[in-house]
Amino acid sequence: MSDQVLTTKAIKLAKKDKSLLIRMSVDERAIFDERLKESGYKAAGAFVRDYVINSKPKRRYVIIPQAQKASEHLVELAQMIMDDKEKELLIKKIMYVAMNIFGELDKVRLGGKGEEGEGYDW
Repeated sequence: MSDQVLTTKAIKLAKKDKSLLIRMSVDERAIFDERLKESGYKAAGAFVRDYVINSKPKRRYVIIPQAQKASEHLVELAQMIMDDKEKELLIKKIMYVAMNIFGELDKVRLGGKGEEGEGYDW
C-alpha cells in the first residue's frame, strides 16, 4: 500500500428553509409524540423528514362516480338476466349502459399508467 492519507470530504448539510404545518387532533398528537419518543429522535422535524423520505406510503384509491354508476347498471343487467326479462328490454339496457355509462368512463383520464405512486388527473 502507498503512503496516501485518506481524508473525508466535508459534507455540506442542506439548508432547511421551508416549513410545513401539520394539523392533528389531540389523540393523533399523543400517538405522534409516543412514536417520536420510541424512535429516538429528539426533533420532530427530523423524525417526519426521515419517515416521509424513506417510507413508501400505501396508495390511496378513489372510486370515481362514473365507475360506481357503471357497476350499479351492470348489477341491474345481471338481475334482469336472472329474472328472464325480455330480450328487447335487455338490449335497450345494454345499449344505454354502453353509450352513456361506458362512454363517460372513456373521458376519464388516469394520471400515468395508474401505477403505484401515480396520481389521478381529473
